[in-house]
Amino acid sequence: MKFNFNSIRFKTWLYFTIFSIAVLVLSYFLQTLLVVPFYENQRTALADSIIEEIIYSVENDQDMSQVASLSYNNMACVSIFNDNDTSIYSIDNIGDSCVLNTYNSYFDLTTAFNTLKEDERMVVREVINYNQKDRSSIVVGSKVKANLFTYYVFVNVLIMPVSSTITILQNLLILASLIVIVVAFLISWYFSSIVAGPITRLKEGADQLAIGNYQAIFTGKGYSEVENLSETLNIASIRLSRLDEMRKELFSNVSHDLKTPLTNILLYSELIDELEDKDDKKRKEYLAVIQKESHYLSQLVADMELISDRSLELNKTIFSLTELLETLFATFLKSNNQIGIKMLSSIPNDIYVEADSLKIEQVVRNFLLNAITYNSKPQNKIELNLKKKGTKVIVEVIDQGDGISEEELYLVWDRYYRGSSNFHRQKSGSGLGLSIAKSILEQHNLNYGVESEKGKGSRFYFEMEVIDGHIS
Repeated sequence: MKFNFNSIRFKTWLYFTIFSIAVLVLSYFLQTLLVVPFYENQRTALADSIIEEIIYSVENDQDMSQVASLSYNNMACVSIFNDNDTSIYSIDNIGDSCVLNTYNSYFDLTTAFNTLKEDERMVVREVINYNQKDRSSIVVGSKVKANLFTYYVFVNVLIMPVSSTITILQNLLILASLIVIVVAFLISWYFSSIVAGPITRLKEGADQLAIGNYQAIFTGKGYSEVENLSETLNIASIRLSRLDEMRKELFSNVSHDLKTPLTNILLYSELIDELEDKDDKKRKEYLAVIQKESHYLSQLVADMELISDRSLELNKTIFSLTELLETLFATFLKSNNQIGIKMLSSIPNDIYVEADSLKIEQVVRNFLLNAITYNSKPQNKIELNLKKKGTKVIVEVIDQGDGISEEELYLVWDRYYRGSSNFHRQKSGSGLGLSIAKSILEQHNLNYGVESEKGKGSRFYFEMEVIDGHIS
């Protein structure tokens, strides 16, 4: 198996292992540097606790059994003197190392007495260093006043050789460190696979997505963030796949829409070039065809510019929706009476709305053009109706044409959608009509929709608010 040193898994393992080693090294130096002062502090605290126990026993006339026990268990010697410098209690558990003995040469007991007496200091402390290497002790002295008498208490606590203790601790730490490093290595490798594994799989899927494989499936598991990212990437993959299909469809349809008129323009231009000068009738006929195809190309370009403009400029005015629909219906009735389609309308009087009348007319015109385009059977009906609904009206165009399947219904507003069986250029437009209608209606913030059933026709509609005082 090829090992990748730049992989997330390796780097996660490496960082975790380095962190574990750094903690161990820091622990090693801290123990080495702090063990001596920490140990001395603990022994000094022990001497203070013995003195406190002595003070309590003296003040309450108790025996010294507890003091003797503390001295024995903690390797200490104790001496209590009265105001006449006479020893009234003594216990020794460290032998020749006790500096409270009169024959020692390491601690000046007389100076300590004078310090407590003359300076009125209640406590003295001194670290005693012996001639032996790494061997020392601590002396703590205190003045105690009880029952009108003054006592002087001295406690000497032995500090064991620290160097040997440090060596033992260092050896133990080295052994523990080796064990910890091995365990940290194994644990970090395991957890790095858990953390990095899902991320690696997501990265591999993203690589596939980047080269255009929109079938890539993201299955990151283990953490909620990774699972959420997987879901997001799956959604992005689906949307990119749809966008890619739409892109291909757009290029296909645009090229198809451009090819036919350009071919006709070129063909009839050549025919005009071949005509004799006297045949004006043919020339006018051919020029009419060229003009018609040129007009179609202009319409195609205008429609594409309009559908790509997300910020349509609206010129809202109050106008008669009744009059607009009646005029538009009459125009379509006149221009389409030869194709055998029966056109009906139901439009109440005096309905006024506030909107951009030209763009609302364009929406209805596109609905009617769509209905005519997909009514392939003779004697089919197309209805243009205006229905009241409270303070609103519904504009609807109903046809008995080809209809739209339930699977394709949500696609009708997409650019260049024409149905799975109708990918050919229609006489009526560029294939952008419903997408343009959608943009206009959304810019007006109007509710709109479509209802359709395959083979039974369709109903396109939108709602508008009626201006108060203009509804009958």
